[in-house]
Order: sequence, then C-alpha cells, then structure tokens
Amino acid sequence: GVGYVNFDALVQAHKDFPKVSAQMQSAIKDANDKFAKQAPKMKTDQERQNLGRELAQNLSQLETKLVVPIEKDVVSKVEQGAIIAGAENATDETDAVKALLK
Repeated sequence: GVGYVNFDALVQAHKDFPKVSAQMQSAIKDANDKFAKQAPKMKTDQERQNLGRELAQNLSQLETKLVVPIEKDVVSKVEQGAIIAGAENATDETDAVKALLK
C-alpha cells in the first residue's frame, strides 16, 4: 500500500523537539530583551531596524541549526518505510513513523 505522513506533526512529536522548542523560546526572549534594552538608546529608526534584522537573522540561524537535525531524522525514518508523496487513497502513516522517533 501507499501511505503519507504529516511531516510537521512528526517534527513536533520528535523526542528532541521539546528541548529545541525551549531553546528557541529562550533565544526569542533574549532577543526581545536585547532589543528593548538597546533600541531606546539608538538615534534613528534605521539603527533600530538594523538591530531588529540582526536579531531576527540570529534567531533564524539558531532555528535552522536546531531543527534541521530533527527534520533529517524524521526524513530518515519516513524513508525506511519507502513512503512516497502524491498518491490517492493513501493511508496516514504518521503514527507509525512517530513510533520510530521515540
């Protein structure tokens, strides 16, 4: 038979996701605190925008660094079952792959 998975649900069900999520929440809080502390001291909107852009880029890079290994693990587990995309009348195999991620 042919099956499909909910990739986002599998990423969120991954054993490392709670740790990664906590790290991201902490990093977001730190970035917001840094912006709130530094922005009022800046003279121009351009400086504030640059700071915001820099902090956002740092968060994006951290998210990539933390989430990509989880995504690769999910993909490797999905590929074990030779699951393909785009089939009609396919079976949802999300729970079966979740079991492999624990």
